[in-house]
Amino acid sequence: MWNIVQIIISFIGCITGTLSLIILFKQKCFNEGKLLIGEDRLAGHSFYFRPSEKIGGLQYKTNYSAALSIKVTNKSSYQITIDSAEISAPKNPFYHDNNFEIYLLSYETGYDKSIIFPVQKVTKLPLKLDPFETKYIGLRFPFFDFAVVNYGLPVNINLKINTSRKPAFLTMKVPEFLSFAKAQNQRNQTTKNANN
Repeated sequence: MWNIVQIIISFIGCITGTLSLIILFKQKCFNEGKLLIGEDRLAGHSFYFRPSEKIGGLQYKTNYSAALSIKVTNKSSYQITIDSAEISAPKNPFYHDNNFEIYLLSYETGYDKSIIFPVQKVTKLPLKLDPFETKYIGLRFPFFDFAVVNYGLPVNINLKINTSRKPAFLTMKVPEFLSFAKAQNQRNQTTKNANN
């Protein structure tokens, strides 16, 4: 009889110990900094383009630049700070520039008309995110030459967001602005002609 009582007590102890480990693990996952990042498909666009000689009063010696519109969500119960953003490159990473101001890109369709493509306003880093907060941010990379092999074709990049806890990664395809704008204009014309 005594052996059965010991087995039952041991079994209850095993179950409660396992449950406490599961609860601790869940609590650790809940408290650990977790940043979810993705492309902003609602309010902004992401492009690479040829910058003018001067943008925002600053001189950049570069053939191509990129403006990325990103959605970030803090999935933890603690505040997270985004310290920097970078694009992986063969030699050195290329970093987001707080001073590279560009708000929209426009494409002249002719007949004094143009299509405007907004991009998220440039985000000044570092940026704090409260628990469970979502923000739409604009990242600027004035030096994008390393990524462009065939101008006009989309470019695959690996974006890394460095935070106060652990980094987050996103692989994305960035279209060239003029090719995207021409295709969008053609789609608009096709839709317009189909409706008439």
